[in-house]
Amino acid sequence: MPEHFIDDFIAHLDSVAVLREIPLKWAVEDDGKSFLKLVIKVRPKIVADGLKDKVFDVTNVGTRLSPMEFHNLVQQDDVIVVDMRNSYESEVGHFESAICPEVRTFREEVELVVEQLQEQKDRKILLYCTGGVRCEKASAWMRHHGFLDVNQLHGGVIAYTHEIKKAGLPSQFIGKNFVFDDRLGERITEDVISHCHQCGKPCDTHVNCAYDPCHKLVIQCDECAEKYAGCCSNECYQEFTHSEVRGSVRQDEVETKAKVQN
Repeated sequence: MPEHFIDDFIAHLDSVAVLREIPLKWAVEDDGKSFLKLVIKVRPKIVADGLKDKVFDVTNVGTRLSPMEFHNLVQQDDVIVVDMRNSYESEVGHFESAICPEVRTFREEVELVVEQLQEQKDRKILLYCTGGVRCEKASAWMRHHGFLDVNQLHGGVIAYTHEIKKAGLPSQFIGKNFVFDDRLGERITEDVISHCHQCGKPCDTHVNCAYDPCHKLVIQCDECAEKYAGCCSNECYQEFTHSEVRGSVRQDEVETKAKVQN
């Protein structure tokens, strides 16, 4: 959206009763690769969690903490901080004291966290995610299972980063915040806490494998990106290279046939 239309867009949202004061998430950094157009999709749930909403009160959520409240609490020794994002997200950035479950989906995590913290139900639990959405469901699920003091970062890592920068305070979240657009991440601090999945070199750049049948999300350094042509493995590189050659041959055949016909 052109920047000079933003105020008009927000004013229009506020004119619609169900959208009034809807929380907006502003990118921490933008290199021109963030969402470039508004896309609205109808889904049964915002987050695929695998939970049956009728068996628990989804509105009985945890205490919503402001970024500054969360910042002060997350530094205390008597709290349990849980990253409610997938492992490929927390791998490149997380709060320093957080538990980061090794899961690939939110559906796995909500069950796993309840199971792993069964003996900690009377402790103060601090949950966080990218923008605060997943924590709404996770906190309600934990309260349903008897956790007494469940809290969540309102607005998620995005809101936290904006507030901390505004206050001039050192961020307790280190590394990158993974985002689900073409940027695949926005830098919060200069810490690089992950490694290239191919050579092990310090790196926190996510890429999707260039070989389309794979398209696996991996962390890849510049050197490996060049060596493997953006592919996640030597196997995919070989397939990708062969498919490129086959595509080039077919294109040459088409062009040759067109010349003969002309």
